Amino acid sequence: MQVSTTRFGLIEVADEEVILFPEGLYGFEKQKRYVVIDQEEAGPFRMLQSLDEPALTFVVVDPVAIYADFKIEPSTEDLALIDATKGADLAQMAIVTLGRRLEEATLNLGAPLIVNRISHKGVQAVLNDTDYTTKEPLIPDPEA
Repeated sequence: MQVSTTRFGLIEVADEEVILFPEGLYGFEKQKRYVVIDQEEAGPFRMLQSLDEPALTFVVVDPVAIYADFKIEPSTEDLALIDATKGADLAQMAIVTLGRRLEEATLNLGAPLIVNRISHKGVQAVLNDTDYTTKEPLIPDPEA
């Protein structure tokens, strides 16, 4: 299918590339269909483009690329929502919030995105039993 986007213009999206977030993302509950766009020059960062709202794009990154010890234990409810079981083939992403300067950019590690690579369904998982927050520094303090 062809989708018109504000940032990338007209893009071609195969059905198997569409990620369905049945509950949407927090603050964007009505936008449920997304596609991940890779850009070579963006390094580990990717774009999560809404297919329902042309102007809605999130910068995302695999949190392990920044915080090597980051680990998600999805709840039973989250796994059920994306048709997954423990040990399923899951991808994880953290939404990046950009600041005026790179040092101000943060990652949302308190509510990362989890995607079942088989069902192509995703959920924004609120992690209650974690020390991570929704505003972890993109550039971690090496002394912390």
